[in-house]
Amino acid sequence: MKYLPFYAFLCFFVLLNTACDRKKAALNARIAALEAKVDSNKITDNNTDLVTAYNEYAQKYGGNGAAATNLLKSANLNYQMTNFQRSIGEIDIIKEKYGTSKAMPDALLLEGDIYDNFMLNDEKAAAAYRAFVDKYPDNQRTNEIKKYFSSDRERITGRIKAYEKEAFGKKTQGLNPILAAKLMAQYEKYGRTFTDDSTQSPVYLLKAGEVAQSLGMVSRAILMWGKLLQEYPKSKVVPETIFMQAMAYDVLHNTAQAQTSFKALIQRFPNHILSKNAQVALDKSGKSPEELVKQFEKQKEKQ
Repeated sequence: MKYLPFYAFLCFFVLLNTACDRKKAALNARIAALEAKVDSNKITDNNTDLVTAYNEYAQKYGGNGAAATNLLKSANLNYQMTNFQRSIGEIDIIKEKYGTSKAMPDALLLEGDIYDNFMLNDEKAAAAYRAFVDKYPDNQRTNEIKKYFSSDRERITGRIKAYEKEAFGKKTQGLNPILAAKLMAQYEKYGRTFTDDSTQSPVYLLKAGEVAQSLGMVSRAILMWGKLLQEYPKSKVVPETIFMQAMAYDVLHNTAQAQTSFKALIQRFPNHILSKNAQVALDKSGKSPEELVKQFEKQKEKQ
């Protein structure tokens, strides 16, 4: 009889573990089901539910490597959804609690990527990449990451070429928004950093604005093109930049500014082919569909 309390405790412990295992299995099943439905390029209920499930696993079962793996998956998914600050928070937990886990190398690379391409914090990007190189000298990506510490011009140019190749080097169904944002950031970084390069910097700022506009960031595109016109007024891409800026203002329904830009293009470059397009746009700018129809009918009568 004296062993009865021990056996009772043992039975309780077994039942408790069994219940815990069942809950963990149920959570893993829910994660697997959500993973099958997820679309990493869109913010959907499935995506946000999956992030919640990953973090729930890490909080409840934090004593194993699977917790770090789930946190990394959540950080990657938040990255794909452009929730960069939340992604950094999850990476910080991995670094603090799971520094020796298999998730750690990819966590450092993701941290460096976010600070380098999206938060534009060179100091923190360098710290993340340096930690990766020092901690994992034999990793297959170490030599690639070491290039980050080459000269700024060489590094940024290298990244631009790599991102351009990835974005435009093969047939795709459209530009990946994350890749586009990374390319835009490097274009802008080069154009703002190397003002002594009056040939390439304005070209990159023009391209940065074009990518921003394709991502729906029209106001940011206008700012980039404004920087180009301010810093490189004699660049060969100035006419195209003024035209693009005018069209962007038109998209934002800023008719007055659009008209000012179109007029500036016509006045400064009267013989440029885009000036003809600017005049056409200027004739239509600010007019209602009914007014445009009447204008068209008058022109038709004169023919």
